[in-house]
Amino acid sequence: MEALFAELEASSATPPAGTRSRLRARLRRLARALAADASAVQRARPVTIEREVGAQRRARLESLALLAGGLAHDFNNVLIGVLANSSLALLDLPLDSPARRPLQEIENAARRAADLTRLVLTFSGRAHLAVEPVDLNALVQESVASLTSARGRKSAIRFQPADPLPSIEADASRLRLALTSLVANALEAMGPGRGVVTLSTDRIDVGEDSPLDHALPGFPAPGSYVVLDATDTGAGMTPEVMSRAFEPYFTTKPGHRGLGLSIVLGIVRSHKGAIVVETRPKGGTRVRVLLPIPSS
Repeated sequence: MEALFAELEASSATPPAGTRSRLRARLRRLARALAADASAVQRARPVTIEREVGAQRRARLESLALLAGGLAHDFNNVLIGVLANSSLALLDLPLDSPARRPLQEIENAARRAADLTRLVLTFSGRAHLAVEPVDLNALVQESVASLTSARGRKSAIRFQPADPLPSIEADASRLRLALTSLVANALEAMGPGRGVVTLSTDRIDVGEDSPLDHALPGFPAPGSYVVLDATDTGAGMTPEVMSRAFEPYFTTKPGHRGLGLSIVLGIVRSHKGAIVVETRPKGGTRVRVLLPIPSS
């Protein structure tokens, strides 16, 4: 481009006879170069904007997790006092005291609140983990059997395991919860009609140049991972819905509420993993959960 400008500047004086065709050729070359530069800028702009939006979404989810974790921790401290004092009061009361029933209601309500607090801590990634060696294939196989018998829907759940698959260090109960939430969300996306949820496992190696720019809660650390893949044939998500899908209590269905996919993100976060989502309206959704393989 700079060379073309230099040539045109050198030719800015009145050209001698016979050089007009060469000048026209230079101008055509300049026009083509300008068009190519403009096209490159247009192609790069959506990629840059998409990366900025992804970074903003990750920052928003991280802020929500920090806020939720802090509030849940403080609220849990308050609940400990409520549970302890209600239990002590029940011990001091006679069995026929009319005050026992209200105190029992207080105790039961505090326990339900404590269960909710544990779920919020799970979303924040600050829940306590009972880590042990886990065979992901076996865990998914067991979960699929129970989900298939309990779902009461026309949709099918299929499992395609990778064999062999290395074991991981994880909390098996938390992974079951994440898997159940993923499948429940996929079934809801497909509605009451027929559809297919395909679960599969795999192993991948992640490097700095891996195409995982949109992973949540962030780009995974380089290393080896097992992958749990959940793909459905549902309605898919628009970009607007996708940008909020992992926020707690976000839903597009009237009458539905809960932590939903945010629980999955929290469990994956606490295991130092990542989530990658691919979706489009009327094209289904694919969710890949990456869980690190111990280096030892």
